[in-house]
Amino acid sequence: MEKNIDYTISDNTEDIPVGEIKYLFSNEVTQFFSERELLNELKDYIYSAGINSVNVKVNSTPIVPRHGLKYELLKIKIGEYGLDYTKEDYEKALKKRITNKNFER
Repeated sequence: MEKNIDYTISDNTEDIPVGEIKYLFSNEVTQFFSERELLNELKDYIYSAGINSVNVKVNSTPIVPRHGLKYELLKIKIGEYGLDYTKEDYEKALKKRITNKNFER
């Protein structure tokens, strides 16, 4: 488990997509090359169409885990249902996923 999780959202434009949004009404998929752009587009779109109108995929690697982006996306999704989602909740879920992954090996 990582000791210090980086929760920052990058404004940098990358060469490969950081993630994508699939708009469920049109089945259109848009790739994003900036974490900030993906997050802002998601916020704008769900404000008008609702949280269940999109699917989001984040492209992460062990070197670039994108914890900040993943946390913010979960916080938005859970917040749409009137619940709070804290960094402690994220870290507990992350620890559980890592434990389950190691157990399956």
